[in-house]
Amino acid sequence: MSSTALAGDSGRTQRSTLVIAILLGIANLLCSSGCGVSSATPSVDKTDVAPANLEIDAGVIFGDRLSYLCLPLSQFGLASSDDVETIHSSSESVRASLVCYSDSSASTVDGVLFEFIPDEASPNTIPQPVRRSAAVKLAMVSGETRTVTVNFLSAAFVRNSLSELNLSLVPDTPILGAIPRLPSLARFAESEVLSVSGLLHVLLLHGLGETGLPKPASGEEVLRLLTDERLAKAAYGVSPLIRTRNGFRYRLMGHYGGDETELGESHRDQCLSVFAALGLPLDFPVALESGELRLEDLLSESIANFTFEQAEMTWTAMAYAHYVPPLKQWTDRFGQTTTFSQFARHLLKKNYEGQSCGGVHLLQAVVQIVDADEKFGILDRSTRIEMRRFLDRSVEEIIAQQREDGSWDHAWHANLSGVKGVPVSKTSQFVVTGHMLEFLHGLKRSVVPSSVFVKSTRWMLDALGEVESGGIPGLSICPLTHAIRAVELSGSRRELSLELAELFVSYVSSPDTEGEVK
Repeated sequence: MSSTALAGDSGRTQRSTLVIAILLGIANLLCSSGCGVSSATPSVDKTDVAPANLEIDAGVIFGDRLSYLCLPLSQFGLASSDDVETIHSSSESVRASLVCYSDSSASTVDGVLFEFIPDEASPNTIPQPVRRSAAVKLAMVSGETRTVTVNFLSAAFVRNSLSELNLSLVPDTPILGAIPRLPSLARFAESEVLSVSGLLHVLLLHGLGETGLPKPASGEEVLRLLTDERLAKAAYGVSPLIRTRNGFRYRLMGHYGGDETELGESHRDQCLSVFAALGLPLDFPVALESGELRLEDLLSESIANFTFEQAEMTWTAMAYAHYVPPLKQWTDRFGQTTTFSQFARHLLKKNYEGQSCGGVHLLQAVVQIVDADEKFGILDRSTRIEMRRFLDRSVEEIIAQQREDGSWDHAWHANLSGVKGVPVSKTSQFVVTGHMLEFLHGLKRSVVPSSVFVKSTRWMLDALGEVESGGIPGLSICPLTHAIRAVELSGSRRELSLELAELFVSYVSSPDTEGEVK
């Protein structure tokens, strides 16, 4: 990718304008986030035993942007999140989840995070204030239930009184606008059409929007290629979809133990897991030449042939965590029933040895099962505790094993898995750091110091610059996708606004880069 030259006063003016926009954006972020917390004053006494029904006055919540409130479980008379089986909110405007945070004594505390989801409003209109409430129900392992009623006034943010600036003119995610122009996936589109695995990574990065590629130009076009057999055959010359007695499946690439082709998925159930990540419903149509099927037929084929003997489990786990609940189990074509608890324990036994991408996809699978369990209660108590402890230990090790330069490599889990002598290279660092940073951004329960994000984002920006110059060999579309996603997620984190704003500005305005990644 060629650099964009910014000459003389014009370049300085553009950079000055950018810095001003970022500073305004930071003020907006701090105001919206800070007010969402500080205005929410709980009216619950801190006692060891709390009544079954509580009321919380969350104060004023800005309805046109994300706000949040976190309360320790002790305010509900609970000692640990292990006591809670599921948590559910009656309102789509208030999302409730169990989290873990650090308090002033540097110890960790279990709590409930209330996220107030922004309202959808017409452009150039100010929503009218309205009083709202939401009932959040906590189902206990003991069989008891506790209900927390959250009352709040939803109002629109108008201005910062200190500066008298109308900050609504600043974009909601101004830091993203400051991220240097990152490498595109076009460098890996060597053929006219990407492989199935390549198409899936395009979807993970761009969703259904524009891809920046000459072909396919949008995520919608990618999805049509993957779900319309006639289009796929026209593009590839052969269909990646195979009709079966239980539904249909996608070909598995030959060197991953599948069909004698380089056409299909890189991992079993990779397509199903990406469709789950996109939020596609099970009744989404799939056009085969033999007739129209649905995504539920892809899930049925996977379940019919499910076995603990399959080479990789993580993509299957991520897909099932999304599509199978509220059911806690499934039955294969031989009549063998498997529960989520059995599946989860099997994942933990496999550990990190031999896992793709440094084992980070295993962590993602565990997180998604834990999240599904919080919503639907799909695990038994002992497995639930074991899964959460596994995540806590893993995150502690991730933080401890971050290299001084901010990266990780395939040896990060040596203390957990007992696997020693893992070779370290710049390619290994690039693959694992991109995946790891993306994973850490998706955590809800664990506390990760901001310095971990800042150091790894800085390393990733430097490494992406090397990718552009061809300095890191052996990369595929997979690690580049996760690296770009990780940096973009760093740019959208509100609590890291001040630290990352300076970092991104330095890459945007550096005289060595002139608008490119350094």
